[in-house]
Amino acid sequence: MSKITSILAVVILVGLSAFTTSEPNTFWLDEAISKNLISADFICNEKSVHYEKPLIAVLVNRTSRPIKVKIPVGMVFSADNDEEQDIIVTQNRMASLQPNVTKRTAISGNCMEHNDAAGSEGSTYSLQGASSPKLKKLVHFIAKNKVSPSLGQKAVWCITDDEGLETIYDKDNEVASELRSLVSTLTGKPLPAPETFNSYEYNYEAEPLIAVRGSMNFMFSYDCKVEVSMFDMQGRMVRELFRSDHVTKGKHRLTYQFDNSVYTDKSYEIKVIRNSEVIFNRLVDLS
Repeated sequence: MSKITSILAVVILVGLSAFTTSEPNTFWLDEAISKNLISADFICNEKSVHYEKPLIAVLVNRTSRPIKVKIPVGMVFSADNDEEQDIIVTQNRMASLQPNVTKRTAISGNCMEHNDAAGSEGSTYSLQGASSPKLKKLVHFIAKNKVSPSLGQKAVWCITDDEGLETIYDKDNEVASELRSLVSTLTGKPLPAPETFNSYEYNYEAEPLIAVRGSMNFMFSYDCKVEVSMFDMQGRMVRELFRSDHVTKGKHRLTYQFDNSVYTDKSYEIKVIRNSEVIFNRLVDLS
């Protein structure tokens, strides 16, 4: 048995054992809806992005007792607008609901349709059910190994949108390499040649040929995870420019750069994301 296969088997077993324990007054999301225990609406989380916490579940406990609702890794939500992205859950979520009380719960997930636009104000979603076996195995691995959301998104697109494995690159080359091997095992796609990653498009640290640069000053009142990423005008991530899982509180100057010979759209948005929430948005006009 290969290392990836062994890890995958452990991931699935651990994931199931960690989130299928029978508890009184605890229900799967689809079960709670079908039994009319809750009402549920699913809307776009405008404060996040399509690979962090893209959805908000608005849940109402319709019973006279407290209940818990489980939203598992691998559950799929389809966008009600066909031109917007469907979402797959990438972290287990438990929502505790008091009787006759409405609760808003952010759901971690990845986009499943790279060519569609990201959700925006007014976007709504419907519970679709479980994902395909291959995709479910991938997101269980992502959840178990705490893969960064942006890297996990690239891997998901390799299955949902048939993208090449060279698109799975990251500042953490070891994790990216492991993910490429896993997706290769799941899909049968060949691993890219090492020289592929000499290209700026697939190299996190590469220097740009035609550089567009910028900077921003921030005061953080607490330690946090910070990411600076670049998006096209349909809200889709095209490149992560900076990421740190531990930025200390205090003053910080965040800088970024990208290659205008590779990214040639007329406009892009640079977003600063703190703990999964967008706190700053800059339009870069290249026309």
